Order: sequence, then C-alpha cells, then structure tokens
Amino acid sequence: MPRLDGLELTRRIQAYDNTIPVVVTTGCPIDRAKNVAPNILRRYFQKGHGKWDEYIRVKDEVKRMVTFKRFNLLTDVPPHQDFDVIFCRNVMIYFDSTVREKVTNKLYNALK
Repeated sequence: MPRLDGLELTRRIQAYDNTIPVVVTTGCPIDRAKNVAPNILRRYFQKGHGKWDEYIRVKDEVKRMVTFKRFNLLTDVPPHQDFDVIFCRNVMIYFDSTVREKVTNKLYNALK
C-alpha cells in the first residue's frame, strides 16, 4: 500500500486528463503556484535543483498514490463504473449546456 506522511493509504487516486499534467512529469515554474498555501507546497511538492531551481514538481510519495491516465470527457467511456467520487475542476466551464449535460450523465453513471 502507498504511504504518505507515515500513514498507510487504503485508497488510490485515479487522475484522468486529456494530457498528463506537466507538474507531475517534469515540473512547472514555481511562480505558477503563487496562490498555493506554503504548507501545501512543502507537504506535496519538491523544489528543483540546478537548472530546475525555479521549478516545482509533485513529490514521489504523492505520485505513488495516484495513477495518471489520459481520458477525453467527450469521446472516451469511463474505464469502470465504481468511482466513489469524481471531481471535474475547471473543465465544465468550457462546454455548452448540451455537452455539459452529456458529460454529467456519463460521469454520474460511473459512480458506485
């Protein structure tokens, strides 16, 4: 089982996106995290070194908890139908009401 802050985790997080977030793979400029609370940055992110000095990326122990996969809300079928919870952050605002309803129904059907 994955561990974080000394706790054994019994759940895994599955993160789906149309692309794998850069902050996970290579990192992102630290100034893009200026609105993130300092305690969150210290706990879940690591600062780069050398040429990556002004960058941050997700800590390895966090990455071990999360499975990142590509998923297109418009065309793909959810990989299984037993999610406990689904968060859609900053994506539905880009859809018109017809597409929003279609995506919402698709995700609703993927819940336990």
